[in-house]
Amino acid sequence: MKIPKSLLIDPERNAVYGTFAVAISVFAFAYSTNFGKVLILAYYAVWLPLILVDYRRFLRHLSDAWLPLLFAAYICFSVFWSHAPGTTARAALQYFSHILCAYVAARTVSVRTLVVGSLIGIFVVLLYSLRVGGYALDTIDGTTNFVGAFGSK
Repeated sequence: MKIPKSLLIDPERNAVYGTFAVAISVFAFAYSTNFGKVLILAYYAVWLPLILVDYRRFLRHLSDAWLPLLFAAYICFSVFWSHAPGTTARAALQYFSHILCAYVAARTVSVRTLVVGSLIGIFVVLLYSLRVGGYALDTIDGTTNFVGAFGSK
């Protein structure tokens, strides 16, 4: 079975995939500290393979994204003057991959798909927080507040 490229990368036709990818991204941003590497890999798995689907689409307008790419290059080059090059290299790779995912998302998702995916992702985050149902004591005023799965308010 062959899936048409337009169902994955065309902003006018990829509402289902784009909504799913944005919802996964919102959930990954909210709970990556709780679930660890699995959510980060899921975030990368929904955005980075789109480059392989049609790399020309992303390379064609690369000059429009010169500022984020320059920032990513600066971060990567900061390894050379860092006192902790290993940690800096890891952080630089994370920032670069996140900028790359954001670039792919900006080229493949329409505003409507972004809004719908964000709302679904926020709803899933809210449902998960309500399911966990965590509460924390506020030491300043002595009240108990709902924090869900986040651990703090």
